[in-house]
Amino acid sequence: MDSRQTAALFTGTMPHSAQNFEDSGPEERACYEVQCPPARGCIGTCDCADFRFPSGVEFKVPFGKLQSAEEWVRARSPMRTKGAHSCAAVGYDFSGVPDSELRACVHYEFSRESRRIAEAVDFLRPQLEAHFRPENTKVGAHIKFKFSFKKFTEKHGFHYDAIFLFELAGCPGFPDTSWPALPAKERQELGKLPDNAIELHNRHFLSEYPVFVSDVPAEFAGLNETTLSDWTARRTPKAMRGWTAEKQRAWLLPGFFMVNFLHPPERIVESFRKWLLKRHPRATEPAPEKRGRKSDRDRLNALGAMRLRFYCRALSEAQDLTASLRRKEYGLYYSDRTAWNRACKRAVTYFREILDASERDLPVHYSDGWQK
Repeated sequence: MDSRQTAALFTGTMPHSAQNFEDSGPEERACYEVQCPPARGCIGTCDCADFRFPSGVEFKVPFGKLQSAEEWVRARSPMRTKGAHSCAAVGYDFSGVPDSELRACVHYEFSRESRRIAEAVDFLRPQLEAHFRPENTKVGAHIKFKFSFKKFTEKHGFHYDAIFLFELAGCPGFPDTSWPALPAKERQELGKLPDNAIELHNRHFLSEYPVFVSDVPAEFAGLNETTLSDWTARRTPKAMRGWTAEKQRAWLLPGFFMVNFLHPPERIVESFRKWLLKRHPRATEPAPEKRGRKSDRDRLNALGAMRLRFYCRALSEAQDLTASLRRKEYGLYYSDRTAWNRACKRAVTYFREILDASERDLPVHYSDGWQK
């Protein structure tokens, strides 16, 4: 074989999105080995074979009596249409949130709207406190413990749910304190919400469903004598071996290929890209919309509008509250009843998108419409 060419067998796995996770039930269990970092009282880096925290991530365990998240949620209902005094400005005015905090703020604020998350946080906090009492937790010690948590997303893997809940459960102000009112230290600690959860989710997903599987003769003894059928049976990802033959054929594409190293890497990559787009079952689907700062601010303003419709007795009352925000660069402002109602409707859509909630779930501050 020419030293400038490589022959290989390959299979490409193509269902790479969170939507391919199947809900495995309302509760999952995980075993962690953690190291407590100095002077933090936080959960640190996990080094467990089947479940690893992202490198350098710390999770805070709040000690002391905290208000029940579920009690906070239940206390909202009697406040419906109680008037403007029931809704503090920090609950609807997010115009002062820095760009660097927008993503975390969006996920935090919409999490405050979720009954399922409130229930899951209340379920998790006592377990953390029981395992990490200040008097029996030595700084720098390695600790193994088991805990249960309640799954709250529809399609994400349990890794995502666990890390997301850990971060919220470790915030003493959740859910009763709005993001703008959180101490700067707590906002900083939540600054990677939900990036840590996504990192762990993706790491696990890619380990179960690798993007590309390949072998070359120089690294795989006997490859030249192996049939494609035998190689495919041996190298199909374990998570996909239980799939039906029809489903495997739909998502796995085994074959032969040869890479010609006479060409530069950029040309090889572009050639493979064209080849792949001719065969990928989702090649014609539009790329996911990238969410920018403007859309995040729209999400927060829509959420603020929904909360004001929940608390205020009439539209005019909400308009009076937000009149001064019109002069702010990112202030909440809607011109008329139709615009307000459209914003409230978008808030429900955003709630389900951001939290991967079901179509049956409604935000805590949802209301059917204005009283007047």
